Amino acid sequence: YIYTDSTMSELVWFAKTDAEGKLSFSDIPSDNFVAVLADVPAGYLVEDYYPLTGELTQIKLSAGLMEGDLSTVTYKLGDLMLDFSVTGPDGTVYKFSELLEEKKAVILNFWYLQCEPCKAEFPHLQEAYEKYGDEVAVLAMNPVNQDNAEIEQFRKDNGYTFPMMACDPNWEKAMQITAYPTTVVIDRYGYITLRHTGSIDGPEIFEAMMSYF
Repeated sequence: YIYTDSTMSELVWFAKTDAEGKLSFSDIPSDNFVAVLADVPAGYLVEDYYPLTGELTQIKLSAGLMEGDLSTVTYKLGDLMLDFSVTGPDGTVYKFSELLEEKKAVILNFWYLQCEPCKAEFPHLQEAYEKYGDEVAVLAMNPVNQDNAEIEQFRKDNGYTFPMMACDPNWEKAMQITAYPTTVVIDRYGYITLRHTGSIDGPEIFEAMMSYF
């Protein structure tokens, strides 16, 4: 919606953006014209209005993920993730919203130490991570075993370089995990775009997940 000024008392033009988020209008803008956005998907930080300057104005939106109580959440495909943090065995804190600022996608791999199918797919995940780890974050999160020292020893013994850590057991319910391993892919906007239940038997599938983003 385009208004003559920030009082937003006089509407002069409105339209929907195209598939690329672009639009144009024919009125000659003044230095006081402002744009107001409507129907923005949940999770984005939106200003009350945006000043229009010159012939071209670019509006960039950032995702402002909310934090919540994991015990009350149930996620499904297409949902926007709440912000969360997990701590690795070395004390490193991995905050989801910060990972989204640095990476083009976040992959959560849910597993546990006694899970043989989990162990079988880790070498394939490692191979894909070595290729795409600069652009895609991977967190191997264990909601079953709570001993981070044991998890870290497992990681070192096998030479894996992606982070592995214990996590809140409530993740099992929140992600509706019915079998291990379960892999969840979250895009750069914080939306759950893919989930795969069961062991992946080659690096090609992990590489396809990562290269897509």
